[in-house]
Amino acid sequence: MMTESQIKANEQFFTNMLNSLHEYGVWCWKDKNLIYKRVGNKLTANVDDLEYIKDIVSEEFFKNNFVPLT
Repeated sequence: MMTESQIKANEQFFTNMLNSLHEYGVWCWKDKNLIYKRVGNKLTANVDDLEYIKDIVSEEFFKNNFVPLT
């Protein structure tokens, strides 16, 4: 289980990532073999890749910033 400060640090990391990517920009988490793409103001990925993120950010942050590929 992550501490509140670790969760906040992860949320800041993803916020910075979203702010640095252009529309349809891609970010890869190489050691986890995860790929995310910015679409609008959210990061999108397949459902399995998003499962990892759910465990390292708050539920509200996840709902506001991530969306599964359809």
